[in-house]
Amino acid sequence: MAYQDGHLGGDDPNIVKFYESRRAESCCHYLLPHLKPSYSILDVGCGPGGITSDLAGLVPHGKVLGIDLSPEIVAQAAMKYQAPNLSFEAGDAEILDEKFPEASFDVVHAHMSLLHFKDPVKALKAWYRICKPGGIIACRNGKNFDIISLKPDLPVIRKTWPLNEDWMKWRGSDPEAGLHKEEWAREAGWLDEQRGGKLVMSESRQVHPIPMGAITGPFLDVLIKEGRTSAEEMVRLDQAWKEWEATEGHEFVTLASEMLYFKTK
Repeated sequence: MAYQDGHLGGDDPNIVKFYESRRAESCCHYLLPHLKPSYSILDVGCGPGGITSDLAGLVPHGKVLGIDLSPEIVAQAAMKYQAPNLSFEAGDAEILDEKFPEASFDVVHAHMSLLHFKDPVKALKAWYRICKPGGIIACRNGKNFDIISLKPDLPVIRKTWPLNEDWMKWRGSDPEAGLHKEEWAREAGWLDEQRGGKLVMSESRQVHPIPMGAITGPFLDVLIKEGRTSAEEMVRLDQAWKEWEATEGHEFVTLASEMLYFKTK
């Protein structure tokens, strides 16, 4: 995973702040109508655990396990969210088939995590294997890096947006993962005729209530050295996001791609 290379920690304060704003109703609404109270759910790349905790509340007779690469963020999630049917573990989401037996979960869910995998097809194969017959695999990612709505629309934010896209690529992530998910699912064999599963693709708005924050760390040094930005411009970007966040009615919306796979019984 991109985080595994040390380019960015999953427990980085900016990342935690950004991910803590994510909840089940806003981030996996496409999955919620299909849940049953007794389902067992694996939340892949659970981060600080907000979505994971919400899912646990929706399956009171089932169980929910959140897994994340960062032991630090898993510890934070376990401390903040506690319920009899909820647990968290540190683990590599790309090799889940080595961690869990076949047909372990009714639902395998991943929100905005597939883009960080070095081998997404391998991950999708693993998700298929650990999903029970008749179960569901649900995955949501940003479709691309385009902004649908930005209010207030501060020019400095849009000016630096391509740098954020390059930042993700430098970390080893794919900011256009949402464009490739269906292709990857086919490569993973989800739609082989003998399997008979059903794949449903959809799109919706992804509202970001808070900013991720300005670029920091080694990549910023690279950008400055190459003359693509400056330390002063990054200060202006940080100030612009603070102004955006402090403005009443602020809005930051991108387009998300959703994928639901219904595994045959």
